[in-house]
Amino acid sequence: MNYLNKNNNLSNKRVLGIIGMGPRGLYALENLIIGLSEKNSLKNIHLLLFEETEYFGNGAIYRLNQVETNWINISERILILESRPKIILDTITIPKFPSYHEWISKEFSLLSNKEPDNYPPRAKVGAYLHQRFETFIKPLLAIEMVTLFKEKVQVVDLLENNKLKVETNLNTYDYLDEILLTIGHQPTALSKQLIAWEKYAQENENVTLLKAPYPIQNILNCSDLDTKNAIGVRGFGLAMIDVVRGIASEYGNFTIIDEQTQACEYTTTFDIKNWFIPFSLDGLPPAPKPLNAEIDELFKPSLKHISNFEDEIGNPSLQRSATNSDF
Repeated sequence: MNYLNKNNNLSNKRVLGIIGMGPRGLYALENLIIGLSEKNSLKNIHLLLFEETEYFGNGAIYRLNQVETNWINISERILILESRPKIILDTITIPKFPSYHEWISKEFSLLSNKEPDNYPPRAKVGAYLHQRFETFIKPLLAIEMVTLFKEKVQVVDLLENNKLKVETNLNTYDYLDEILLTIGHQPTALSKQLIAWEKYAQENENVTLLKAPYPIQNILNCSDLDTKNAIGVRGFGLAMIDVVRGIASEYGNFTIIDEQTQACEYTTTFDIKNWFIPFSLDGLPPAPKPLNAEIDELFKPSLKHISNFEDEIGNPSLQRSATNSDF
C-alpha cells in the first residue's frame, strides 16, 4: 500500500519518518516539533511514526502490563526527565507536561541525603512516558500532522529519486524525505552455547529453554516452573535480579525489615534450597548500588578524573592498540 497515494495533501509536504516510538522516539519527536515550531517551519511537514509494538511513547521495555518486580536500574533521584513546555502552533496548543520528579511529587533537593534511594517499577516509568506521549500526539493527530503505524519496519532503502522507502511487515512507503532511527534494543543471533542448549532441550522432554528474560510473565507461565526442578540462570547481572525476584515473589514474600538500609527478609512455605543456579563468565555478582545520595557522592569523579579519562579514551594510539574495553 502506498500511503501517500491515499493522502494527496502530502504530495507537497516534506515527509519525515521516525522508526521506533519508544522513549527515544518520543524525545526526538518532542524536540523536533519544538525546534521546528520556533523557526515557524511546521506548515509543510508530515510525520510518519512507526512502532512495532502497541506501546507508543514508552516502548516494550516500559510497557504497562508487566510484573511489578521489574525495576529500572537507576534510582528515581537521578532519573532526570525534564518537563515539556507548552507549545503554541497556529491552530492547536500542545500542553505543558511535568518533569518526572514533578509527576511523582518529589523534590529531591529538599530531602536528606541519607534518604534511601528508590528504584521504581518499569511500568511506573512507562505510565509517565505513555501519558506524556498521549498529551503530545493528540493535538498533532487533530491537525493531521502525524500518522501512526503499528508495523514492524523490515527494510529502509534509498531510491534513485533520493526518496527513502520503508518496507514493513504490512506495507511499503516510498515517499519519505528523511528518516530517524530510534530503535532501542535489537535482537541478536543465538550464541553457539544457546544453539546447543536449544538442541538439548528439544531432545529432552523435561528440559525447557527460555532464551529471553523478558517478559518475565513467560517464565512464570512456564509449565516446568516448579520447586522440584532446578533453574539455571545464565548471566549474573541486572536481568538475573529481575528474573529471580519475579519468580521468588510468586512463591513467597519479601519484607523490608530496616527502612534505613532497605534490608529485607524472604519467607516461603516451599523448599527452595538450591533452586536457582546462576552462573556467568566471571562468576561475579553485580556491584551494589549506593544506598543513598550521601554514599553516592563518595564515588563522584573529580574534574581531574574526568579530564584524564577523556584524554585516555580519546587517544588514537591507545584506541588502535586496545584489545578489550579496559584498553
